[in-house]
Parts: sequence; structure tokens; C-alpha cells
Amino acid sequence: MTLHPTPGVYHDGTRAYLDGRRLAVWVLHGQRLGGDSDATIAANYDLTAEELAAAWRYVAANPEDIRRALVENDTRRRGERPPGLPRSEWWARRRRVG
Repeated sequence: MTLHPTPGVYHDGTRAYLDGRRLAVWVLHGQRLGGDSDATIAANYDLTAEELAAAWRYVAANPEDIRRALVENDTRRRGERPPGLPRSEWWARRRRVG
């Protein structure tokens, strides 16, 4: 299974998604960090063992990308500007959402 950035998705087109799905790898890793087992994650998202293994390979090969995605998601939930995002773009996105 190939992992690749998916253009046109909110995550600035730079996040890794499972091939053929719109499921971000950082979401799966966040579940794992939260204590969910691989079996639980696979069942929650109807994933095969191969898909999950591909996600974990991506996490191991790209820890900084995953860390950045988790931080950006956390700051977005709190309504803060993600690191590295220009203030003007942040305000434009907030106006589109709200």
C-alpha cells in the first residue's frame, strides 16, 4: 500500500492519507497515542492489517510530519493559529469556517 499526500484536503495538501481513502495517517497515530490497540483502530476504521502496517511505516519514516499534524490539529481545536501559518491566511480560514 502506498501512502501519499492528498491534494485538495484541508490539511494543506501535505498530509499523508492511506491510498484510496481520505483517512489521515496522523489520525490513526493519534488513536494509538491515546492507548487504542492496533486491533481497535483497524476495527474502528475498517482497515486491513496491510493498511495499518503501511500507516505505521509512514509514522516511523516521517515522525516530524506526524508531530506537526498533531500539533496543528490541537491548536485548531483550541482556536489558535497553527505554527508557520501566516496570520492573514489564518483569518481567511476562520472567516470561511465561521
